[in-house]
Amino acid sequence: MQVRLEDLSKKFGDIVAVEGASFEIGDGELFFLLGPSGCGKTTLLRLVAGFIRQDRGNIYFGDTLMNDVPPNRRNTGMVFQNYALWPHMTVRKNVEYGLRVRRIPSAERKKKVNDALSLVQMGGYGDRFPGELSGGEQQRVALARVLVVQPDILLLDEPLSNLDAKLRIEMRDEIKRIHEEIGITFLYVTHDQKEALSMADRIALMHEGRIEQIGTPREIYSAPKSRFAAMFIGRMNPIPGTFRRTTAEGESIIETALGEVRVRQAAQSFSIGQKVECLVRPEAMRIVTDTWGLASEENALKGTLAGYAYLGEMGEFLVQLAEGARVRVYATPSEAQRIEHKKDVYVVFRAEDVLLCPA
Repeated sequence: MQVRLEDLSKKFGDIVAVEGASFEIGDGELFFLLGPSGCGKTTLLRLVAGFIRQDRGNIYFGDTLMNDVPPNRRNTGMVFQNYALWPHMTVRKNVEYGLRVRRIPSAERKKKVNDALSLVQMGGYGDRFPGELSGGEQQRVALARVLVVQPDILLLDEPLSNLDAKLRIEMRDEIKRIHEEIGITFLYVTHDQKEALSMADRIALMHEGRIEQIGTPREIYSAPKSRFAAMFIGRMNPIPGTFRRTTAEGESIIETALGEVRVRQAAQSFSIGQKVECLVRPEAMRIVTDTWGLASEENALKGTLAGYAYLGEMGEFLVQLAEGARVRVYATPSEAQRIEHKKDVYVVFRAEDVLLCPA
C-alpha cells in the first residue's frame, strides 16, 4: 500500500509536534522516521494510524483519502515498544485475539495463527505465557499478533528499544527478513541511527517537527543537506573557518586557525569572508606520523595525540590541534597499535570528504 502525506501538521496547545510533513512511501517499502526525542516522529506515526487527527493536511492510502476514516477501518497494524501483550493469555490466545474480534471462523483462525507464529519463528511457543518469554521472544509474538490480521501497512513505534544490544541486532535481521517475505509497507519509528541505516529502504530525518531530509541510508549519511543532518547521523568533526576563495579547479579554500582547508564542494551559496564550518567524519580522517608524502595530501593539519579509546573493531584517537580544537579519528586495530605511542602527528583528509556549512 502506498502512503502519501500532504502538508500534515499537528499542534498540542502551543507546541508544534508536526509541521508541513509532505512525502510518499512506496508500496512495500521499509520506510523509517528517524530523529531525536521530541522531534515529532511518533506523533506522525499516530496520525497515519488515525489515533490522533491532524490540524491540517491530508493522508492518502493509495488513492483513498483517510482523513475521516477511523483507526479500526484503516487496516493498519501497530507494534508498540512495550509489546502490549495480554499477560493472562497464552501466546496463541494473544495472536488469535484480533481474529476473534473480526469473527474469523475457528478453523481459519487456527491456520492463520500457526502461519503467523511460524513466520516469526515462534511455532513451538503457542502454549506459553508472555511472562515465560524473553524480550526478543515477546517482540516476535507482538509482531505475529499484528501480522496475523494481514494489515496493508505495518506501523512500528521503536519496537526494539527495550532489548539489549545483541538482541536488537538479531531482531533487526528478523524484521528485515519478515518484511522481505510478506512484502507489505512498513513505517518504522526510531531514534537509533544504526537501526535506520542498517534496515531502511529510505529514511525521513525529522527535526523539531519538520522533515529535515529524505533519502536512502547512503544519501542521508554521505550527503547530508543541513548541519543538523550531518551532526545527527554518525559523528562529525567541526572545524570553524572563513570562506576565502574558489580555485580554478572549483575547490573552496577555507581559512582556519589550523591552516587552509580545501573543500571540493560547490560554493555558490557562500560569500568571501563568510564564517563557515568544515565538517569531516572520523573515518574520513587518517593519522600520519611523519612528513613524508604530506605534499600529496589535500588537507594536512598538525596536532598532538591527546587520548585513545579501544573500541574492539576500531580505535578512536583524540587529536589536539591548534587553538584548542580537537578532532576524533578512527583507525583499524593494526593502525592503532602503530600510532598510539606517538605524540606529534598529522591529521590528513581529502577535500571531497569535507562538508561545508554556514557557521
